[in-house]
Amino acid sequence: LNLLWNDILEGSYLALLEGFSKVLNCSTEGRASMSMDLATFSSGVEAQAVLDRLQGRLHLDTFPTDVVPKRGMQYVDLYIKAFYYPVEDAMKWINEHHESYHMDHLLSLIGVTGRVGKDGRKVAELSKRVRE
Repeated sequence: LNLLWNDILEGSYLALLEGFSKVLNCSTEGRASMSMDLATFSSGVEAQAVLDRLQGRLHLDTFPTDVVPKRGMQYVDLYIKAFYYPVEDAMKWINEHHESYHMDHLLSLIGVTGRVGKDGRKVAELSKRVRE
């Protein structure tokens, strides 16, 4: 049951990350909303919250209470915070985390309108640097 719950949680967090990475234009307030959505989701999937909602509907002798997926809340939260960085700091973050995140997610960090404006050459140049 622990492995199953871990996989469900990790898949859910990765789905959130995927959705957040697809946003092409987002304000500071939008990123703050993403952080709040992540925190709300995380508190809703904590073991006690799930048990409270299932009480009386499902009879479990045990429920995983100590499952912390490797790619969970902190993993997604780090990614959201990277959107706040200036371009060069974001590039440094990408270099430090390139093995942990999917290439598409890393590329979206530099492709967000507003970070480098609508300058396609700048986006292409930074994308090339990420791929190297």
